[in-house]
Amino acid sequence: MGKMSGEDLRGRLAALVDDARAAGLGWDDVAAALGTAADDARRHAAAEGTAEPADGAVGGTGGAAVGAAEPARPTGGAGPQQTAKVGPVTLFNEMGKLEAAGRHGWRVVGSGTALHVVTRTTEQWEYRRVFASRATGRALETDGWQRFSSGWFPWGYYQRPTGLPAEEEPVIGGYLLEP
Repeated sequence: MGKMSGEDLRGRLAALVDDARAAGLGWDDVAAALGTAADDARRHAAAEGTAEPADGAVGGTGGAAVGAAEPARPTGGAGPQQTAKVGPVTLFNEMGKLEAAGRHGWRVVGSGTALHVVTRTTEQWEYRRVFASRATGRALETDGWQRFSSGWFPWGYYQRPTGLPAEEEPVIGGYLLEP
């Protein structure tokens, strides 16, 4: 066998991960075999553009504004739905993190304590956190805003597509950078 490059090794590893996932192994099993965390295994596989996220899995860890579920394949085409987390968030950093995620095409599909679950789209999204009142909500909805979370009193959360194409996300070494 001739000399193998790093690219050859990454390709073979990606193929093995794909085979393991196709055989029904979960990300925890793949991660154990690779000696890494499940989120890291998903990110590395996604960076190679070959592996899908686990059924309904939410990628990303730590303080990254958008978890690295998979980098650059927008929904609407072939391939699995991409899901990630925006979080952890606080009252002080939440809107900045949502704004950054929205520029890259992430739309909120669920919210929880200190995080928002987002899915990839092909267009940019904008977000608003407003003092929750029926009049404010009706006015925003008239302008095309969609309520995405009942939020935490006294806040209401809204989003809407901008019509602009999603920006590319900054990726170095297969990992999404925190915006």
